Amino acid sequence: MPDNGPLPPSSNGRLYSPGNLRFAYTPLVIRLSHPYLWGIPNAVLHRLYRECVGRHHLEVGPGNGHFLRRLPQFARPEVLHLLDVHPGPLRVAEARLRSEASVRTHLADALAPWPVEPGSLDSVVACMVMHTLPSEDVPGIRGKAALVAEAARALRFDGVFGGAAILAGGAGVRPTRYGPRAMDNYNKRGWFDNTADTREDLEAVLRGHFRRVRLTLHGSVAVWRAVR
Repeated sequence: MPDNGPLPPSSNGRLYSPGNLRFAYTPLVIRLSHPYLWGIPNAVLHRLYRECVGRHHLEVGPGNGHFLRRLPQFARPEVLHLLDVHPGPLRVAEARLRSEASVRTHLADALAPWPVEPGSLDSVVACMVMHTLPSEDVPGIRGKAALVAEAARALRFDGVFGGAAILAGGAGVRPTRYGPRAMDNYNKRGWFDNTADTREDLEAVLRGHFRRVRLTLHGSVAVWRAVR
């Protein structure tokens, strides 16, 4: 039963099956696609997690739990919320992380109100998620602003929202040789929805909800750390 109302239709369900997440996700998505299609070194994402994750943490779109599992022992959360529109990532990530934290799973839409109390979290991370979300009402990042608003609502004062997203354009975005072709293909298949996602819109939405924002570009990927 969904935690926050009816789930939106998705063409990505088979991509996020438990089998794919256990055996294909790390070699194909993390080790291959991240650096070679999108230009983001995984070392940057590991650093993002070390700088963002707090004791009470919510992970939007946990994938197979790869980056959370590789946090140093002292940096791991005590209470971990996993939120995803697909059951596969929740099942796989929960199984991999339950020995490290008290895990609570939420089958929920990231663009709808989250099933957590306001001000209850120390950190939220949405890593390589936003480009897969559908734009609502208006195209681009502004149509996905509900994700950022929900992160701000769920965080305590001084809480941290970190994330990474593949962008289609904007100042500082530098696609790899094969990235644009892959992005076009993924959008046509319905795996991505980011043809109008820009660095400027992302930064504007983040600054509209957070006091301090640090945003850097790596290839086609924006990486941010925002403080409420």
